[in-house]
Amino acid sequence: MTAIAMGVDRSLGQVAQRGPAADHSILISSDAAGLSTLRAYDPVSGESTAFGYTRGANIIWSMAFDGTDLFAVNWISIGDHRSALHRYNVGTSSESTSPPFAFKPLSFPALEFHPQTGQLYGILRKDPFVSNLYTVDPATAQTTFVAQIQGSNNTFSALAISRDGRAFVFGLQGPFLYSLDLTTGLVTQIGTVGVQVGAFLDAAFDGNGSIWASFESFTNPAKTGLYRIDPPLWHGTQVLPLAHAYAGLAFVPNPEVSTYCSAKTSAQGCTPTIHSVGYPSATADLGFKVSVDQVPNQELGQLMWGVRGRAAVPFVGGTLCIRPPVEGTAWKSTHGSSVGTSDCSGSLLVDINMLISTQHVAAAAMTPGTTVECQFLMHDSGFTAPNDWALSEALEFTVMP
Repeated sequence: MTAIAMGVDRSLGQVAQRGPAADHSILISSDAAGLSTLRAYDPVSGESTAFGYTRGANIIWSMAFDGTDLFAVNWISIGDHRSALHRYNVGTSSESTSPPFAFKPLSFPALEFHPQTGQLYGILRKDPFVSNLYTVDPATAQTTFVAQIQGSNNTFSALAISRDGRAFVFGLQGPFLYSLDLTTGLVTQIGTVGVQVGAFLDAAFDGNGSIWASFESFTNPAKTGLYRIDPPLWHGTQVLPLAHAYAGLAFVPNPEVSTYCSAKTSAQGCTPTIHSVGYPSATADLGFKVSVDQVPNQELGQLMWGVRGRAAVPFVGGTLCIRPPVEGTAWKSTHGSSVGTSDCSGSLLVDINMLISTQHVAAAAMTPGTTVECQFLMHDSGFTAPNDWALSEALEFTVMP
């Protein structure tokens, strides 16, 4: 699965620790400052990319995924305006907002779907010091009171429910991790997490039983970031430092993407490796990044692509993995180490969604439901012509609406 994060592009350039690989999902997040960039973070590769925007929301706070759509609190903090639920479809980028809540929730709302029953739960506060548990109708934002959360003097945020139905919340003072009884509202402290004073803004379980949570430190900016909290000790490990914590997190399934064919080893002895992160969409302006690393530095390269299927044809000393006709993006430098050094530090990156939105040929070919094959081609001056080229393996994906 993939984790999607809604947030600003502050994580670019940061080095993220890799998470467990047993369940590969994408994490999605949103920014506490109210900026509406949707960001996809891959827990396995550590790659992060902006892939879309919410255009109809104010401040997106807390996120929950029902298998098709993301739901978040469209939080309005000014005047008498009441907050509502905002729905965003990851595949189509369509969105809508529900009627407002019957009351105005205070900051740190929390949402989560129960994975077994499909019920949407919310922790909402009318009083700064009282956290109440509700069930929420995703279509109307109508709330039904379940219980006042009791068992601690804390107030609560960041609700997460595991695949087997166990609910957990974070205390705003501490912060501590608690188990939560979804019938009685009773909490029991189970961990101290191991972070300093601050607040967890949202949390979500991955398929391996770990909680991923977004933390804003009140005393040490270096502690603000994305954390993985592993059982049984429930100690937090920072996997991605952030300038400001994401206000919403949810795990969603990976898109249909697969690698195939064989790369051509470069003259430097490296094997170009292709990667992807995000969602291929015919309507999103950006957000499906295809990249290659381990390529010759300071050379020119491009992404070749086609829509006629796979191939395995001898080509420039390697294998062309795309059935003709083949199109290509503009040539770009692989950068890497400075001129005069010959190594494998080069790389290339192409955002397929941006390609579709800006190039007529790509837009006409990559319509929703189309299967696309792509492969990187880079000049390799370590070989003699006509085989002075490096080739990556190939990537195949299906374009979503």
